[in-house]
Amino acid sequence: MRFARTLVLAGVLTAGMAVAAACSSGEDAEEQAAPDNQETEEDTENNEEVQAPSAELSSNEDLKEQLESEESVEEAMVQQVDGEDGQTINIDISIAAGQELSDDMKSAHSDMIREVYPDQTVDVIYAQEGEMLEQATLE
Repeated sequence: MRFARTLVLAGVLTAGMAVAAACSSGEDAEEQAAPDNQETEEDTENNEEVQAPSAELSSNEDLKEQLESEESVEEAMVQQVDGEDGQTINIDISIAAGQELSDDMKSAHSDMIREVYPDQTVDVIYAQEGEMLEQATLE
């Protein structure tokens, strides 16, 4: 699970840095033109854009528990990201030590996922002992 949290945290930090970089371009010249104690209209608009969340994160605990009930699964994370472009689903599955990732295992997990998300694209990451084994997209 540590790998999954690290992966999610890295993605969130990367997205945050990209937003900050995009919002900061061109502000330096405008800030110098405005007095230090006055905020320009554009600065106010930029601050509002940065503070507004671009995506909302939630989890599907039922599917998480269903995946974790499998003997081959040590831990699972199911993340729903609701953004401007719709909802995306990210699932991290940590395979138990001593288990091998097989086509039968992936098929069983895919069936569980498809029951909950039949018409959505789902990104699945399989890991074991902190190492990523495979990344797949269920379309």
